Amino acid sequence: MIDDVRRWAGDRGYNALHLGGGRGGKEDSLFKFKARFSRLHHSFCTGRFILDELAYSELCEVRRRRAAELGMPFEPGDFFPAYRAFLAENRCEPGTLPRDYIPATPEGLPYDRRALLK
Repeated sequence: MIDDVRRWAGDRGYNALHLGGGRGGKEDSLFKFKARFSRLHHSFCTGRFILDELAYSELCEVRRRRAAELGMPFEPGDFFPAYRAFLAENRCEPGTLPRDYIPATPEGLPYDRRALLK
């Protein structure tokens, strides 16, 4: 896929493709994979804004409940957004979903978030 995007961008005259960093801005295995494509590395900043406090709180609560159901601690620390933080001992086989997977519009929210996108 990366090669297809590189070709698509090159055909349109673009000379750079920013792949982003690692998870949470850390130099993890994802960062190391991306860094192999080029010696060029750039500084970056990320924004951490919560525009809908109610929805954010509800998503975090859904995550807390799911963690409790699995008997796992929910300790997001400084991970943002907190409701997407990994739960302890979250391992899965390739091609499967993690045990703590929560769909983008989890059941239990008082409204359908997709309605806001229309």
